[in-house]
This record gives sequence, C-alpha cells and structure tokens, in this order.
Amino acid sequence: MRFELTESNRHGVRGAAVVSSLIILGAALAFGCADADRASGGDVADQPTTPPPAEPAAAIPAAAVETTPVETPAPSIPTTVAFADGESAYRERDYGRAVALFEVYTGNHPTNGFGYYMLGLSARQAGELDKAEAALQHALELDSTHVKSYFNLGRVYLDRHQPEDARVIIEEGLSRSPTSTDGLRLLARSFDEGGDTESAVDAYRKALVQDPEDAWSMNNLGLILIKGSRPEDALEPLARAAELRDDLAVVHNNLGMALELTGHFEAAKQAYRDALAVRPGYEKAQGNLGRIRAFGDRPGLEPVDLQALARSFDEQIARWRDAGEEAESGVAPSIPDAPDSAGVAGLE
Repeated sequence: MRFELTESNRHGVRGAAVVSSLIILGAALAFGCADADRASGGDVADQPTTPPPAEPAAAIPAAAVETTPVETPAPSIPTTVAFADGESAYRERDYGRAVALFEVYTGNHPTNGFGYYMLGLSARQAGELDKAEAALQHALELDSTHVKSYFNLGRVYLDRHQPEDARVIIEEGLSRSPTSTDGLRLLARSFDEGGDTESAVDAYRKALVQDPEDAWSMNNLGLILIKGSRPEDALEPLARAAELRDDLAVVHNNLGMALELTGHFEAAKQAYRDALAVRPGYEKAQGNLGRIRAFGDRPGLEPVDLQALARSFDEQIARWRDAGEEAESGVAPSIPDAPDSAGVAGLE
C-alpha cells in the first residue's frame, strides 16, 4: 500500500501536517507497512540536505474538465481476403470478424457460391439474420444444388420463428438429399414449431432410422413427448441420448425432467448434477435440482435402469427401420398417435 502526502498550502497548516503524519502511521501499522518509520518522518537533522522538490501544481476538479473518451479502434479489415482468413475467424467463433472478412471476399469473388454460404453461416451466428438470409439466397442462386445452403436458410427462418417458410426451404433441400439426418431433424423442428406434432415425431423417427446415434433427434423427440404429457415414453430416447453424448448439458437436464415427472427423484437429481458438471452455472439445471432436492422417490417405484432403457430404445429404432422396409414392400406400418404439445417448465 502506498500513501502520498501533499501540501495544498505551505504556510500555516502545521496542525494538519501532524494529523496527517498520525493518520499515515496508523494506516501503516494497520496494514503492516515495512516503511512505517520513514513514513512518519523524523528529526530535522535527519532529513536530506538537497533542495526540496517544487510544490505540486494545484489539482483541477474533475468536474471542471471536459474529456474526450478514448475509443478503441475497430479491427482493420484488409481489402484483399483469402477464403481461409474468413474460415479461420469462423472456426475461432469470432463471427463478427468472419462476417466482415467474407463480405470482402464475396465482393472480390462474386461468383463463388461457397463464399456466400460462409457469409450466411457467419451472419447467422452473429445474429444478423437479414444478412444471413440474403447471403444464403444468393448462394442458392449461384448453385441451386447446394443442399447445406437450403438447410441453413431453413435454420435462419426457424430463428425468426417462421416455421412454414423453414419447412418449404428444408423440403427443397431434402428433395435433393432425402436421407439427410440434418435435413430430417430440421424438418421435424419446423413441424413442431408450426404445431404439427405428429409430423414432427414422424420426421424424428425417420432421422433416427438414417442415423441410430443421432443424439439431437433423440433429445428433441424426448422433449416433444414430455411436452405431450408422456414422460414415461421420453425416458428411453433421453437415456440413450445421454449415453451417446454425456457432454451435452441440455440432454442431461431433459432426462432429469423426464425422471422427475415419473417420480424417480433420486435419479433426476443425479441427471441435473450431471448437467451442471458439464455446464457449471446452468440455470435451468440449478433451478430444477433446487426444486426437488428434498424429495425422495415416489413410493412403490422400482429403481430406474437407464442402461436398459437405452438398449430398449435401440431396439425401437430397429423396429422403425423394419417397419419402413415393410412400407416400401407395400405393408403399411402402424404408428401410435403423436402426443399433444403442452409447455413444461425447466426443459430446454
């Protein structure tokens, strides 16, 4: 701790000097200052014989001074940009810079559809949805076969809560790549957000037939089932999703909700703890865990076996695959009614 003593008037304030010395000594003792003796002064004979320093200039009140704030200059963007420069910024999640770089790149390479595609991805991540829409549309004008541009334009519409527009453009992409898991999952989201739960469930099933380890489709299917007051049915897909992707806090949180709603409070607490282990400070998991911390399992329930539930869901996917093959042979599979959608707090 450094203390600085200044004189505002060298004539007639000896008392103030004494008080100041006492204050400094007290502070030095309180904070254990190693230079307490020197800070408190000494006999005149012990002072240096060199001329005293010039008196400090009078302090100017801060309110009397008008200052100009110092602005941090924006990072400069070169007039010539390589594709790799923008891609590097995107991978580093510096999305604002990626947008600026790809704007320069597309300006210099106006016929390169992939440049516009990356501009669209970067703009969406930066929250500039209008710019993302325009860039992805331009990418499709340059190359109408680029499936990922269709799907990511669909994501832009979903971000804008325009599920019908999203569905149309996603179906355009699926017409070119009908087995795309990403496309089927996005189509399911567009149906779900548009209120067509049955079609959403069917699309998630098709996505899982294409990729039996698509944890995101499992999570989203489980979420629909919970919102439709079918938490028992949600346990299997969510248990398998958590097994596949133990690094996804949202999956653990939603599994915890399904367990909680079925009365398995001890297992639900562990699922919420798992979510917090992946993402410390995760507010939904914290709130959910705090709400049930004092609860025990519902009386009469058998302990839940999450591994067995995950294996059961794998078998369910195989049955969907077999049913699809039968449908192609002319035998229509029976599909249970999809649940009604209702909001449940604590989910994501």
